Amino acid sequence: MPSTEQPVRSASAPVLAAAPGPAGAYPRPFLLYRRADVTGVSGTGVVATGAQFPDGTVVLRWAGKHASTVIWASLTDAMAVHGHDGKTVALWPDTAAGDGRGQAPS
Repeated sequence: MPSTEQPVRSASAPVLAAAPGPAGAYPRPFLLYRRADVTGVSGTGVVATGAQFPDGTVVLRWAGKHASTVIWASLTDAMAVHGHDGKTVALWPDTAAGDGRGQAPS
């Protein structure tokens, strides 16, 4: 059963407009967007959320009834298994709109 607890918030904790430290020092979030469901398991649209760490390691959290979390050495490795020849793509929400990488493919 999913938790309904709210995150603990401290009145003394600062609110940051941007993460401190150099660019690329933190995990970068992304979505896995599936254009076609080859296996009939995951469906289409956003099928997983993920983060890529500065060393290239990727963590994927699969959505759905049987959700799971998987760690990969790289996004290339994850896409070799789950990319289905371009039918699944990584979308980077922090990428500026207009370059095609931050928007769901049509």
